[in-house]
Amino acid sequence: MNMVKIKILLVALFLGASANYCLAQSDSLSSGEYPNDPLWYFSFGVAPYSHYISAPPVSVPFMDTTQSFTEDVFKSYQYQAINLLTFTYSIRYNIYRIDDDRSLSLNMPVSLGLTSVRCNDGSRGFLSLSVPLMLEFNSGAASNFSTLKWTGWMFGAGADFNVFPLISNEKYAYFDQFDARKIVQPSHSWIQPSVEFAYRWINTDQNTRELNLKMGYGLPYKVNGVEGSETYHPFSVKISYFFMINY
Repeated sequence: MNMVKIKILLVALFLGASANYCLAQSDSLSSGEYPNDPLWYFSFGVAPYSHYISAPPVSVPFMDTTQSFTEDVFKSYQYQAINLLTFTYSIRYNIYRIDDDRSLSLNMPVSLGLTSVRCNDGSRGFLSLSVPLMLEFNSGAASNFSTLKWTGWMFGAGADFNVFPLISNEKYAYFDQFDARKIVQPSHSWIQPSVEFAYRWINTDQNTRELNLKMGYGLPYKVNGVEGSETYHPFSVKISYFFMINY
């Protein structure tokens, strides 16, 4: 949990630093080739019961009837859930302006999901966290401030750092070959490749909206189980509705 707290603190510091930079950037928009095109874009998204997530396996040494562990044989569990509600705060930076209607950007859509799972040691786990870094191609609305398009789309690819469950006291006890009691506290974090696609539009109130589909599929985890080896893949899919804040 200490490492998780450190990572959350780093994310919070990044959010604060990027907000301060955005304010400083806005002061310098009166000069340059495209004075009306800010580099930073911020948006807020919600995914009500439309975010599915499955984690890598939690593997603990297999205990026989004597409560001793069997070497190189594990019992594995894969936690899965549909979040009740997921909040996303998106920080986007345009790294290259192709023309008025197209751009390339880096985006960090940090997501916090409200969920609960029952761990196999009897405890409970809560919340999910995703910190992605995405390279995006933007076209049309919200690609640049200078575009005159009322609709647009975006395609992106990158990788996610995930923690699920984010809060958990899950741990397992067993005896090793020397009859010494051992405690296993599994990790719930992993990194997975991801892709996203979004449709954007400007409504009649001049507000920019976005419908976003994001999917991630992790590398395989092979575990030697009691009944043979099993392969697990972490996976996530999320449909979000975004509100553009500063466009």
